[in-house]
Amino acid sequence: MTQTLGQLENRGAFIERHIGPDAQQQQEMLNTVGADSLNALIGQIVPQDIQLATPPSGG
Repeated sequence: MTQTLGQLENRGAFIERHIGPDAQQQQEMLNTVGADSLNALIGQIVPQDIQLATPPSGG
């Protein structure tokens, strides 16, 4: 049995869950919780003593 790439492509909810919210969904979430940005939200919920002063290097 041979299937085309289009037939094998999973277009279900699994992909959306792992790709995450798009920009509009992120903004709706931020508006709901009263945060100006994702960084501001992280700053509010992650304890100060475990936050990094600078982001880790990507290497």
